[in-house]
Amino acid sequence: MRISSTSFLIAAALSVLGAIAHEIVGAPKVLGPLTQTNLPQDVIWLHHFSWHVGTISVLAMAALFVLASREASRRAIGIIATVMSASFAAL
Repeated sequence: MRISSTSFLIAAALSVLGAIAHEIVGAPKVLGPLTQTNLPQDVIWLHHFSWHVGTISVLAMAALFVLASREASRRAIGIIATVMSASFAAL
């Protein structure tokens, strides 16, 4: 049982690192050049929005891994929903 908890926590940490890399390394390489294109502004805005939704989804996944490393409870679904809601509110 301990091994699976550790594995879930490692997965959570890697998810957080992936989200950080997605924003710090990936965003400037992908989103920055979009402003130099002839695409309509609403298309560029939607791409930016979708990019950040992806990051929030990975962070929510990290939260799910952390929850998976602990004992399951009936409140887990509420916690998951709260984390996802707060993440989207932050966006």
